[in-house]
Amino acid sequence: MPDTGTGLVGRALKVLWPDDELWYEGVISKFNPKKMEHQVTYDDGDTEWLSLEKEQYEWLPARGSAPKRPARSRAIVDSSDEEEEGPEPTAKDESGSEYAGDSDGGSESEQSMDAEEMVDSDAESSPPAKKKQKATGGKPVVKVASKPASRPLPAAVMKNAPKSPASRHTNPPTKVVNPPVALPKSVEKLTLPGAGSPAAAACAELTGGLGLALTDEAQRFQTRMDDLFSFATEAKRLDRRGHRPGHPHFDPSLLQLPKSFPLLNGKALSGAQEQWWRFKADHFDAVIFFKMGKFYELFEMDAHVGVEQLGLSYMRCEQPHAGFPEKAYASHAERLVRRGFRVVVVEQVETPDMLAARKAKDSKCKDKVVRREKVAGLSLGTLTDYDMLAASPDAAILLSVTELPRGDGVEGSPQIGVCALDAAVGLFQLCQFTDDGLRSTLRNIFAQLRPVELLMPREGLSEETAAAIHSSFQGTLQRRLDAGTQMWEAERTMHELREGGYFGAQGDAFPELLTELEGAGVHGEAALSAFGGCVFHLKDFAQLDRELLPLRCVERLPGVSTSVTCAEGGDTDMGTGNPGPNSQQEAYVELDAAALKNLEVLENSEGGAEGTLLAHLDHCVTAAGRRRLKQWLCRPLRHAASIAERQAAVVELRGKAFEAAQAARTHLRRAPDLPRLLARLQAACTGGTGRSSAHVVLYEDHSRKRLMDFLIALRGLESIKAAALEFRDVLDDIASPKLCALVTSGSWRRGSGRRVQGLPDLHAALHPFREAFSWERAEQSGRIIPSKDGVDKDLDAANAAWKEAEKELEAYLKQQRTELKCSKIEYINNNKDLYVMEMPDSVKNVPGSYEKCSQRKGFVRYTSVPLEQLKKVMAAAEEKKEAALKGIMQNQLQHFGQGWETWQAAASVACELDALCSLAAAAESYPCGAVCMPQVGGQPGDDTPFFEARALRHPCMPGFVPNDTTLGGEGTAPFMLITGPNMGGKSTLLRQTCLAAVMAQVGAAVPAESLAMSPVDAIFVRMGAQDNILANQSTFLVELAETTAVLERASRHSLVALDELGRGTATSDGAAIAFAVLRHLAHSVRCRTLFSTHYHTLADEHVADPALAIVHMGCRVKEGHAGDPEEVTFLYTLTAGACPKSYGVNVARLAGLPAEVLASAAGVAAAHEAEGRFGGGAAAPKVGEDSGQQENAQEESELTEAEKFLLEKLLQHDNSKSSDDLHELWNRASSMHALL
Repeated sequence: MPDTGTGLVGRALKVLWPDDELWYEGVISKFNPKKMEHQVTYDDGDTEWLSLEKEQYEWLPARGSAPKRPARSRAIVDSSDEEEEGPEPTAKDESGSEYAGDSDGGSESEQSMDAEEMVDSDAESSPPAKKKQKATGGKPVVKVASKPASRPLPAAVMKNAPKSPASRHTNPPTKVVNPPVALPKSVEKLTLPGAGSPAAAACAELTGGLGLALTDEAQRFQTRMDDLFSFATEAKRLDRRGHRPGHPHFDPSLLQLPKSFPLLNGKALSGAQEQWWRFKADHFDAVIFFKMGKFYELFEMDAHVGVEQLGLSYMRCEQPHAGFPEKAYASHAERLVRRGFRVVVVEQVETPDMLAARKAKDSKCKDKVVRREKVAGLSLGTLTDYDMLAASPDAAILLSVTELPRGDGVEGSPQIGVCALDAAVGLFQLCQFTDDGLRSTLRNIFAQLRPVELLMPREGLSEETAAAIHSSFQGTLQRRLDAGTQMWEAERTMHELREGGYFGAQGDAFPELLTELEGAGVHGEAALSAFGGCVFHLKDFAQLDRELLPLRCVERLPGVSTSVTCAEGGDTDMGTGNPGPNSQQEAYVELDAAALKNLEVLENSEGGAEGTLLAHLDHCVTAAGRRRLKQWLCRPLRHAASIAERQAAVVELRGKAFEAAQAARTHLRRAPDLPRLLARLQAACTGGTGRSSAHVVLYEDHSRKRLMDFLIALRGLESIKAAALEFRDVLDDIASPKLCALVTSGSWRRGSGRRVQGLPDLHAALHPFREAFSWERAEQSGRIIPSKDGVDKDLDAANAAWKEAEKELEAYLKQQRTELKCSKIEYINNNKDLYVMEMPDSVKNVPGSYEKCSQRKGFVRYTSVPLEQLKKVMAAAEEKKEAALKGIMQNQLQHFGQGWETWQAAASVACELDALCSLAAAAESYPCGAVCMPQVGGQPGDDTPFFEARALRHPCMPGFVPNDTTLGGEGTAPFMLITGPNMGGKSTLLRQTCLAAVMAQVGAAVPAESLAMSPVDAIFVRMGAQDNILANQSTFLVELAETTAVLERASRHSLVALDELGRGTATSDGAAIAFAVLRHLAHSVRCRTLFSTHYHTLADEHVADPALAIVHMGCRVKEGHAGDPEEVTFLYTLTAGACPKSYGVNVARLAGLPAEVLASAAGVAAAHEAEGRFGGGAAAPKVGEDSGQQENAQEESELTEAEKFLLEKLLQHDNSKSSDDLHELWNRASSMHALL
């Protein structure tokens, strides 16, 4: 038969699959002359290498249609021949089942599942391994396949589904049915289900309200759901306590099963069904990944999610059912979690053989299915798998919030406790604080951390706190915990931690902060309660408590204004006071939620990163470095000494150490996300938890994956060492102590005398691992093999036994060659059957005791009783060797875990070095113009606050016109009142000034010729017109709320930017409020302020006020003709004096309003200006008119009493302003305007 050349490439044929009793058509696409095999490309796109002489096939003269071929699961063949003739044992999967899906050992209840019983997933979707049967002559009788193929997906689904839906287990889909739209809040929004979609209500529970757009394919399951499982439908479901949806105490995660369960409608569920429903009842708002053999199965309402979100196929049965193989676990789990779902992973913890042994040992055991356990709960806030986190470098924060009951607060003020968890690195950050009536601090925490998941008590939050959470939390994953039993109180939290032994058997390794909070009494109760709620969630849902808590990474949440009273009675500042000589605390600038939003520090107005300060400064080459830079931007340094240290390092990285920094970044770019990877390896040091536990049955080589992570971490640490070594030639020239500490081993002292840890000695720390084994060999073999003998006694003994067994096998082979007088007898590996004797079929004196295994052309394969005994000895030696190698790897991991603090310190150093290099790179990235390192002098309170910039440009918009900006200092007012035309650049000036202050105190270079300033303690920005519909807040109320926060929190050393205050209401009311706020900030607070306005009377009335500098954004005006509006040319330059008007009609012209409308508007404006109706009095004077100054001075003296009245209201910082108080303030301002 002509199958030995390339001449067959391109010919069409059909190949018989005996097991399927079907012919499958395809085309020969390639030829391998070495193996004499042809590659067949089937019509469904799958390919297969075949030796045609061993296949039954027919040539096709013309292409025709044939049934799609289900992909087969092929065994690994170690011999040179992949296929052979002759009998072959029925393929079993590693669980012992006769077919891949029946992992429970042939339990009848799980193999046969009809409308009341689950269809066995693997028998339904993945055919048995192909059985090659020798033809007995003639063409075989071909029947229609007894098992129907999976039902095709609907057209809408098929658009993005894999081409061959027939075999969803062997080839998992790589595309999503409805690809997610990239959104800034990590949770991808889903479309709501149609009114007629089956199980839509139940599916909505899976995401806490997110709906699912189910296809018509699910309609056929509706009747069955209503008949058998009506207790799970929206109309009839109850939670575990008997509450219906809508009840204030309803728990959507729990489902009450009928009392007759597992008997439903007189029929008993199978063992697997009962297992699944019990897991589902405990986690009704999650998708259950239910392990059966080598596959994860999704049933009932979860199957709808799998089809819609993962592109899986419904199985051809009466129930919703879909699934995927074990190797697709990480990708599918991550995909669902990123879309806002919770996922619960249920694994087998015994094999069918183990079940049989258990039943044989215990005659009372009636179990028909293997044991399964929940091993993990996955959500946006609890992802820890390194592979799942690779595509998302930003921290995913789980936030727990509590509030002390009214009356328990300090001096009657609300005490709020917060615990922020970054599960990926195992970091808990706690704080407790007294907040104002607007919950400004809590809102700031939400803005800085941007949590993806929220825990809070079901009851006990005040209306103000609940409103702040409702308006600040943009995610969808919330869990309400019962106070006391789930959101533990402080006392129970400490009890559970001690009883759980998380920090040592005797609790002797308790994190210092927890002990401090315990002794602080009421000042620490809320923080400990928030921590307790977080621990409960990790224990109850995520099952990460044993993995994360032993890391002991419990810290204060930086940048929160609060004091904690210690047990000794002293006060310990939690982040805002001046650090003492031995303190590890740093003071930070308060950058509130409004400032982060209005300045677009982290996120632009559309929810993206383009044009933000973070995007401009982010030149990091590591994910951890980017997270560190983001933290710096949210919490700029406050102390001048700390700022100078960071600035000095950036200057060196741009100067003498520039080339070294570039080389170091090359090394750092190769490093993994070490903080996350180290946290996972530290958990593995104890033998693994959750899905990595030793008792979990996994068929993928999980130990190999763990080894690969270990090697990646070791090489990452080597990269850090190499990065540091790049600076060795310039160390003597580097003047920055901070940079020297980051690239040399040891520690250094800062100017205050505080010791800061530098780079650990990585060469000494990594040397034992280099000596112990070859990293390259371990990567290739998947096992840690010691570099020399004598390292492990068990391994040495196993190696000796293996070598002895190998000698015996070789001796037996030589004996058979001699007895049969054939030198061509060889051992080959036939699939997983090792040491099979293969000999030419010409050998005639084959003993009758030989057992024929298989044959190929010209050769026959045999085994024998003595050979099988020798193979058992070899297998036993292999098992001992494998066990010893696993023990060696575990020992190496434990050794690695002992250096946890060293590795953590090295990772932290790499983060900081990367972030500093990023600031240096950003300084070099400006396309034009001068760049300077700001001079930030003095501590707040030491000198008069000032800000002086020359030729300052917007850092994110390099094409903007530079401007000089001066606030405070000798002979200059700290308050700048800015007028000017619409679109003249006022808002840009405000933003660039505030951004320059942020960059200066972060330690970054600024786009300006020079910048000198005293440190700011807070930056407040009130800008833009926006409402908050979810919180039932109008545009004007949002404006006043943000202004109230400014008035209550700003100090003399703050920087305030207010843009067009009062625009959200009537002109008279807005002008009055703007007037009162201006006078309060300028005369009472006296902070550095940028105040832009279109109320020109404000400028008129304060021309002679020495506390204000009146300026405007310059423009050139060309008078209109015959009633046409003026034409304004914007100069974008900051100019002394006030602008006569805002030229709003000019903006209307630019916007394209019709000419007749423009003419009418211009006429009305001119008439009203002549009457003084828009100016609040006489017509607005021109810039510099003396008469206007005299009138304003006289009017100012007449209004003193009215101003005092309103200022008294503004100065009442009672932390209790509500919407009613703001309304009253509005009315008072209106009354004051009447006096004008």
